[in-house]
Amino acid sequence: MVFPANAGMPTTIISDPIPLDLYAGEVLHVWVESTPIGTGQVATSVTQYVPGTDRGWVQGGTITDPLTGVGTSPAMRPSRVIAPSDLPAWVLAGDSITQTTDTYSEMRASSAGLAAVKTGRFGDSYNGRHPGTDRFPGQIAPHLPYATHLLDCYGINDNGTGLAIPTVAHGWWGQILAAAPDTRIVKTTLLPVSTSTDGWQTLAGQTATRTDRIHFNQWLRDGAPLSGGVPVAVGTVGADRCPVAQNGVIIQAAEGTGHPLAGVTDIADAVESSQDSGLWKTGWPTSAYQDGLHPLGGGPIMQTLANRLTTDLDTLGV
Repeated sequence: MVFPANAGMPTTIISDPIPLDLYAGEVLHVWVESTPIGTGQVATSVTQYVPGTDRGWVQGGTITDPLTGVGTSPAMRPSRVIAPSDLPAWVLAGDSITQTTDTYSEMRASSAGLAAVKTGRFGDSYNGRHPGTDRFPGQIAPHLPYATHLLDCYGINDNGTGLAIPTVAHGWWGQILAAAPDTRIVKTTLLPVSTSTDGWQTLAGQTATRTDRIHFNQWLRDGAPLSGGVPVAVGTVGADRCPVAQNGVIIQAAEGTGHPLAGVTDIADAVESSQDSGLWKTGWPTSAYQDGLHPLGGGPIMQTLANRLTTDLDTLGV
């Protein structure tokens, strides 16, 4: 198929039927290549393709087709395989931490053999994902009819203390459920963010940043309490709450009815020096921390988070 230059986006392309004999338990991998004509570039993600830089599920990358010798731009396309199934299918949604190749949610899905599509973009926040913005229709909404679960990893780019972030998060969950009422949403706590003078080798050398995450994490660990369908303060008596898992233990049971979340997984607990310190645990190589915000894709911190995610999702029964 050949498309004109600067073709309008978003564009949905459906292939001809592909006859395959597949059996229960088999894993289906789909690889689609796109090649620009002449000196053009193929936009494989909302942030465009950057030669020599981009790779992974959401971002494209540079490879050479062994059959043609032509450089191509791989991406996670098609984003949905539509077929009857009684197995779970996950949308892994987040910001630049999710965008990272071999992030913890991707590693968990791959190791568990789960059908999943990852959608992450640097700088994204709850406000940037509401319907009416340019990215929600193209990156979230189309996945929902074919998904059973959504892992929500947003929040580190949102600002505000008290109930500021819970309010925008709750609004976003409502939009997801309005579009796909049966979606089971699981929320992660937010990872620590810090600078370091010694490569994150000591706690004394670290300074916590983005500390608004503390208020949001406290609210999430309390079961994301709601009253009358709106977020309320931590400790509010009689509020509706979702279950919260921390290292295989339910630290907050579900209370009330009608909560939009199927559960919270406290993944931050696996890598934070102490609860709400905002500092990373030490003991990993400096390279694993990268910039103190984005752990190295596929590295030991990401693996620790993937392991915690697996444990907690099993505990929550989702």
